[in-house]
Amino acid sequence: MNADVPNLPAKTRVLVLGGGFGGLYAALHLDKTIARDPDIEVTLVSRENFILFTPMLPGGGLGTSIRPTS
Repeated sequence: MNADVPNLPAKTRVLVLGGGFGGLYAALHLDKTIARDPDIEVTLVSRENFILFTPMLPGGGLGTSIRPTS
């Protein structure tokens, strides 16, 4: 170890694997609650850099579930 660097306590790291709805909302919830502590770091790992909400796709394409408001 380098003698110039003091021994700092290690951060607690929470790793969420999978960026589906469960992983995304778990990471968001953890970020809003326990990650406010500067000693805790939450990381989400996913293959994609987006989230796709597929239940709305058929209705959106057909125009049946998206209605303009008056």
